[in-house]
Amino acid sequence: MDKSFLNLDILVRKIKVETKKQRNKETKIKFELRGKNMKTMMERKASEVKKLSISPKRQITIPQKFYTQLGFSRGAECEIRGKELIIRPIQENGGEFAEEILSDLIKEGFSGEELLRAFRSRQKQIRPAVEEMLKEAKKVAEGKASYFTLQEVFGEKGEK
Repeated sequence: MDKSFLNLDILVRKIKVETKKQRNKETKIKFELRGKNMKTMMERKASEVKKLSISPKRQITIPQKFYTQLGFSRGAECEIRGKELIIRPIQENGGEFAEEILSDLIKEGFSGEELLRAFRSRQKQIRPAVEEMLKEAKKVAEGKASYFTLQEVFGEKGEK
């Protein structure tokens, strides 16, 4: 198995464990809020809410402050989460794992234009791989799939 894919597999497993912990924490907070049927003072300060109108063509305008603060530029992606619509800026490939990819390609003997082509090809594989990891992590968080613990992936704590 290629070393870069092994590293990606280890990253998948780490994300699965961390995602499950985070989902449990988020679920607990949601239940607490629903039970009280109100937001805490800290949450009110942390979030800002604006009402948006929807045109007859189903269009909305993102307030300038939100647009700038969140770094919108070319477009947005939408996600339905429960009864909420999440709108966030499209993230450009910002060089995720660039150093690791280049290191592996150089070790594999790539150089010059060939190195550049191989780098671009592998870089394009990152987002789909992470999206797949997140889908798997969601299944784990929902109890629909099994996962590996950090100890199973890395051995006992402190072991090198």
